[in-house]
Amino acid sequence: MESKMTKEEARIRLIAKREELIRKYEFEEAEVLTVAIEALQAPPITQRSMYQAGYKQAQEDRLKGEWKVRRPKPFFLCECSVCGESEEWMSKFCPNCGADMRGEDK
Repeated sequence: MESKMTKEEARIRLIAKREELIRKYEFEEAEVLTVAIEALQAPPITQRSMYQAGYKQAQEDRLKGEWKVRRPKPFFLCECSVCGESEEWMSKFCPNCGADMRGEDK
């Protein structure tokens, strides 16, 4: 039964091969190995890390807005400053466009 090489073992062998290519002045081939070595050193991409990156970007991209009161009593009515749709209550997010209505002090 054949044993598998670990990432660390592969990285060490690639570094040795890159040094050998540099000594032979084969810089383009050495650069290819440098990219491979860096790829082995990178942390693995997981579903969780992809989700966290997407969530962070979505938070940065989210529209910011505020509720404008159009009719206070007897039937409360407010309007989203982003999309202009009216609602009967002030929620944290506009149910129509998803704008964040929490203000700057989240």
